[in-house]
Amino acid sequence: MKMFFVSILCILTYFINTNIVLATEDVSELRTKINGNRAEIQKIENEIKKYEQELNKVQGKKQTLQNSIYSLDLSRKKTIAKIKLTNDKISKTKKNILTLSKDVDNHVQKIKNGTAGLAQSLRIMNESDQESLIEILLKNNNLANAWTVIESLRQFQSTVGDRINTLNSIKLKLLKTKNAKELEIRTLDTEKDELASNKKALDINRQAKNTLLKQTKNKESEYQKILVAKRQAKKDFEAQMAAFEAKLSYILDKNKIPQKGSGIFSWPVPSHHITQYFGNTKFARSGAYNGRGHNGIDLRASIGTRVNSVLDGTVQDINNKVAAQCQYGKWVLIKHNNGLSTLYAHLSSISVTKGQTVVKGQRIGYSGNTGYAFGPHLHLTTYASGAVKFKQYKCHSGPTVKVPISAYGGYLNPIDYLQ
Repeated sequence: MKMFFVSILCILTYFINTNIVLATEDVSELRTKINGNRAEIQKIENEIKKYEQELNKVQGKKQTLQNSIYSLDLSRKKTIAKIKLTNDKISKTKKNILTLSKDVDNHVQKIKNGTAGLAQSLRIMNESDQESLIEILLKNNNLANAWTVIESLRQFQSTVGDRINTLNSIKLKLLKTKNAKELEIRTLDTEKDELASNKKALDINRQAKNTLLKQTKNKESEYQKILVAKRQAKKDFEAQMAAFEAKLSYILDKNKIPQKGSGIFSWPVPSHHITQYFGNTKFARSGAYNGRGHNGIDLRASIGTRVNSVLDGTVQDINNKVAAQCQYGKWVLIKHNNGLSTLYAHLSSISVTKGQTVVKGQRIGYSGNTGYAFGPHLHLTTYASGAVKFKQYKCHSGPTVKVPISAYGGYLNPIDYLQ
């Protein structure tokens, strides 16, 4: 019997104290790298914030050639930093998954050892002594000794069982965390694909800079002439749109559109900074829109900023034709399933096609300053879908392009539906 207890105690001690070490140095090294990644990520995020602050400052300053070029350079640096940030996040997450995998393997091995230890103890019990509980009680002259034997056996089985249950619980938690991290890596891979696409924005940015330098010959006087021409083109466009719209009639049925304040729209660009509001603002009354109110809102967005659909819908039409200083430039019009439509104007490039189904938050293009825009921004118009018509508009520069228009009553304030 003594031999039996010695064996039991040895197995129990081995099982409780054994801590299988799987590539401890590798895990430690990985965690060091993860901490390094975390510091690098924070550094890049701070760098991006700095670029955003600088962009906000320069976009608020007087329009000059120097400021425009500086803004383009900042936008490019910001995009490059974002690409690096996402790559670093992916690297960090992959390392986290690797360490979690090793931890899971470690605990699986411990569970196997524990199960083997329990089986071994039962084999020893069977081989050392086949006595029943009654025989143990009868053979021990001292009842206390017999009870010690029984209690030791019970405690051993309970300890081993609890240990295995604990390890199983830890294993399940680790697997849950690992699954969450794998989902995160899939999300980051999607973002990486997005940023790979966003490299196109860098090319757009570079092209915009080269075009600007070519048009102005790096002279401030030439840049100011371009601004004057844009202002005149805008004035002419607004006047002709007013004439078109005055001929249209539309009675808005509020029961066929969502209620104001419903918050159904997500913001189309990361920045929520509105540079021009909807309706008869002070700026609109100054003659900027020929006595009419602004038919949408303008959002701050440097060239190459991702533009997303504010809601699920179908791309009703697009304009990829660029005409110098003419109308909305490149635009996308999306018809939603709730009686509303939205226009995204002055884009630098378009990522969707006519008839395509889109979901809320899906990329539809990149911001720019095409058309009569005086600087990079996104123009967002919201219509009652039934009021939208299309008109051919002849630009001063020669080409004829299609533009969406509406009767006055069909224009709605996007802010009424933004979150």
